[in-house]
Amino acid sequence: MQVPIGLEEEFEELVDLVELKAYNFHGAIGERIVTADIPQLGGTGSEKRCELIEVVSELDDKLAEAFLNDEPISPDDLKMAILRATVACKFFPVCMGSAFKNKIY
Repeated sequence: MQVPIGLEEEFEELVDLVELKAYNFHGAIGERIVTADIPQLGGTGSEKRCELIEVVSELDDKLAEAFLNDEPISPDDLKMAILRATVACKFFPVCMGSAFKNKIY
């Protein structure tokens, strides 16, 4: 559901494949978050979004119909299909996370 751009010390941003947004983390410990819309993904992001849509469309009839008819799939359509598949225990979404300075609050 999300794709990192860069890894470890070279991490640059996080791309949300559902909402089509990029999140950049600025500051010494990434405390300032800058959000940007990305209406068109290129390269790896586009491939990953297509993979996500394909997987979810195998589990949700409404999304499958739109996918097979080559209709554009909006973030809201994808979110609702993910919700339906998750509630039916057919899909288990995974989102990225990180420990903030390795401390528990």
